[in-house]
Amino acid sequence: MKKNRLREMLLLALIMLIGVACTKDDPEPFKAYCDVFQVNRMIASETAGHALAYFVYGQQPIKSATVLRSGDVDPIVLNEIPNTFSFGKEPVESDYDTTVVAAGEFIFNIVPETGEAVNDSDYFSPQNLEIPEIIEVTWPSTGPDMPVIKWDGTTNADFVVVKIKDSEGKYIYSTKKLSPSINSFTTNAVDGSFIVQPEKEGIYTIEVQSFLVEENINVSYAQFNIEELSIGEWEVVWP
Repeated sequence: MKKNRLREMLLLALIMLIGVACTKDDPEPFKAYCDVFQVNRMIASETAGHALAYFVYGQQPIKSATVLRSGDVDPIVLNEIPNTFSFGKEPVESDYDTTVVAAGEFIFNIVPETGEAVNDSDYFSPQNLEIPEIIEVTWPSTGPDMPVIKWDGTTNADFVVVKIKDSEGKYIYSTKKLSPSINSFTTNAVDGSFIVQPEKEGIYTIEVQSFLVEENINVSYAQFNIEELSIGEWEVVWP
């Protein structure tokens, strides 16, 4: 299984935060946005896996960050991704377990490059968000860059994103937020965009990602308040 690059999925949120500037004469206090959420995906045939992802975003550069589940002793060290305005830890293959993660409060300690450390918390509660099942991928006569993806299992999500990644796990295509009620999508440059064009006969993975936002949170602010992310995958050879 390729490493899931959640950092790219949340890059837009990072850019928004970097745009918040502080003046020399009237510096703003350091602020951080913390999020912990469960990632669900198939780790074997008919077997679902679950793991946690952690992210911290600051409007000023961050020096270090850790997260600790309430009641635990050893904190988890978060890493800089992709620059000092955001730290996080995304799940790797060995993190996934067949047991759903138990609910709990997670305490974040964030040390900015300038100023005092701050603590923040996020409460996680599993919601059993269904993993999308991709049914088929076809290429119509309009051309090889426009595959049609059909799936089931996203009606309980708040929104859906379709992504394509290469054999190294780097995303080359992503859509905007799509309605969870749809079950088919034709790749296009209006609802999404290619970072790089796919190579003929290259191996790619199409992902249907369904998102569940924390309760009482507007979907417009979902990037800081994800509760669960479920990912369905389909490997293709680009024609």
